[in-house]
Amino acid sequence: MKNSAQSCPRCQIGHLQRGQATFTAVYQNTLLSVPNVADWTCDICQYHEFDYEVLRQVELVTGALPVTPDTARLTARGATHENGEVAKSQRLKP
Repeated sequence: MKNSAQSCPRCQIGHLQRGQATFTAVYQNTLLSVPNVADWTCDICQYHEFDYEVLRQVELVTGALPVTPDTARLTARGATHENGEVAKSQRLKP
């Protein structure tokens, strides 16, 4: 009987088993989470690998999302000081 399970590309010891997991990724500074996605999981190191078709469907959905950058989060908010200088008490000693 031939073992049809694929060996794990990460640990090289375990075998990938069919299952379901949550696909998570950061897309344009936004957390994307898709539950109950078909995947392959290593029975030793718990490495996850998702099918090409699943990733293609996620890519189709994310391409249609109107995600715009949150400019309020992207702009730096520095402390304002008189004449643009930091007070002497706040400076670090060399």
